[in-house]
Amino acid sequence: MAEPPVAYQRIEGSYRSPVPGATRVGRADPVERASVSIRLRRRVRAPLLDDAGRSPALPVRLIREEFAPAYGADPADIERVVAFANNHGLTVEETSIPRRTVGLAGTVAQLGAAFTCRSSRPSRPSRLQAG
Repeated sequence: MAEPPVAYQRIEGSYRSPVPGATRVGRADPVERASVSIRLRRRVRAPLLDDAGRSPALPVRLIREEFAPAYGADPADIERVVAFANNHGLTVEETSIPRRTVGLAGTVAQLGAAFTCRSSRPSRPSRLQAG
C-alpha cells in the first residue's frame, strides 16, 4: 500500500480487501458517477458502553434525542468532511449525526483524486443458486 500524501492521514482499520475471488477486468470509466459513505467517529467524550450496549452514566434506554448528542457524530467532524467534499468538487448527498455518516458523490475521477485511490472494474465470482 502506497503512503498517503503529506496532508492526508491513514486511518487504522480503513483498508478493505477485495471480495474473495474477484479479479480486475479493466479500469473504471472516469466520468461514471459513484458514491461513497463515510463513517465518522463517535464523539470524543461519549460515555463508555458495556457489552450489552448500556452506559452507567446514561439511562438504560436512550431515545433518539438522547442518543445523538451522546453517541452521534460531532457536527464539527461533519463540517470538516463537507468542506473536504466542496474542495474536491464532490456533492454531499446526506449527513446524519445519529448514524455518524456523510454520503458523497462525484465522478470516479473526482473520488479517485479526493481519496488518492484508483478504481477498476471487478469481475465477481459466480454464485451458485438454489433452485
